[in-house]
Amino acid sequence: MKKAFLLIIILLLVAIVYLVITTFSVNDLQPRYDSSSGQPVGKYSLAQEHLGEALTYRTISHKPEMLDTSAFAGFLTFLSENYPLTFENVIDTFGTSTVLIKISGTQTELKPALFMGHMDVVPVPSNTLSQWNKPPFKAQIQNDSLYGRGTLDDKLGVIGLLEATEHLLSSGRKVNRSFYLAFGQDEEIGGNLGALSVANYFYDNQLPLEFVMDEGGILAENIVPGIEGRVALIGIAEKGYTSFKISVRYPGGHSSMPEAENAITLLSSAIERVQENPLPARFTSPILGFMDHLGPHLPFVQRMAFAHPNIFGGLIESAYDKTSAGRALIRTTIAPTIFRGGIKDNIIPNYAEATFNFRILPGTSIDEIESYLRTTIQDERIEITKEENFNLPEGTADYSNSHFENIGKSIRETYPNTYITPYLTVGATDGRHFSKVTPNVYRFLPVPLKSEDTKRLHGINERIYLNDINLACQCYERILIRSCFD
Repeated sequence: MKKAFLLIIILLLVAIVYLVITTFSVNDLQPRYDSSSGQPVGKYSLAQEHLGEALTYRTISHKPEMLDTSAFAGFLTFLSENYPLTFENVIDTFGTSTVLIKISGTQTELKPALFMGHMDVVPVPSNTLSQWNKPPFKAQIQNDSLYGRGTLDDKLGVIGLLEATEHLLSSGRKVNRSFYLAFGQDEEIGGNLGALSVANYFYDNQLPLEFVMDEGGILAENIVPGIEGRVALIGIAEKGYTSFKISVRYPGGHSSMPEAENAITLLSSAIERVQENPLPARFTSPILGFMDHLGPHLPFVQRMAFAHPNIFGGLIESAYDKTSAGRALIRTTIAPTIFRGGIKDNIIPNYAEATFNFRILPGTSIDEIESYLRTTIQDERIEITKEENFNLPEGTADYSNSHFENIGKSIRETYPNTYITPYLTVGATDGRHFSKVTPNVYRFLPVPLKSEDTKRLHGINERIYLNDINLACQCYERILIRSCFD
């Protein structure tokens, strides 16, 4: 007995020593992004004025048939007048207002890069206007912040790329790698008129791309647990989405003599079973990369868990499941978003339906989701129907190559002491349409945001600090220089 106990103690000590040694022997990947080789960049004294003017154009995404083409036409005229060297290289227009620009380089053997932004913005509900500190389409300043719909999503990206490109072209720098600029008109409603048409142009004409950079990730300030300061979350993949409708027909009747079950109770039970039995958690490549990049800079317990996800996966999963943001990173999430049933308070309905929206982890198929629903609900009385609007998560960008590294170096040069990491983008971007052209789609918008700031995206009082406008332009310039210029 004593020998067995002693053996257990020895094995336990060996395991502890192994965990400690391997935890502290994990490579620190942040030195890859040393930015000491930086060069002087522009001052961008007009960027604030240009972004402000851009905000006044009501390029709002409603349904496609409600598109205000005059607002986009006015905005494009404004852009062409203020960025003439860039806009003289427009090669085509897609949809009604999406533009594609090509800046040709001297080294034609290099595959071109594509930098993207979108011109459209989400609507501002009229019943929220009184809650804005400044009108959403007037571009007014208060307390060192520029207010307006689109400051963050995504006219900053459009103006930042154009400011940087125009400055580099006017300075006479030689372009080595050709690159494209694409500015979409309908990202907020799926991008089918704009970005999808541009992606099809590249795909159909067999025009390869080395990599794509779109909006998506941010500079998260004190948001990542265990990390004090800024973390550049560079999306290397994004979740897909689909929706399923579940419905049931069941005898109705008068509410004065209710049966034990009816269409609404059957549907409610099905929803409850789905909510209580989520799809399993899974650590995808972006999250494993996130652990590798940030693990060495976390407190010991978190650092040890991130260094050994195969051992401590359950603990990591439990921690992430405590918040909606954490769950979104490790699970295909499910949200009941629509419920219909009944027409009058004293009539038991004979039909009810509900819609589940799924946000899909990379590597998960639509068939898997349908099978999960049928297995979980286990009620033949309930019909399960796949909706037509779906987008599978496709393509994961390489975060070990020079392109990711150049983006990281440019970020750290602009925003010193920032941690760089790959990430999973949980929302949809125009970049997803280009996964059939190149797997290397990087999603990042160079703007620092605190937790409370993220609520302004698509929300009330969307705004940006004035100093961050200039820094965003400089960051884009550094990325362009490292990627495409001499």
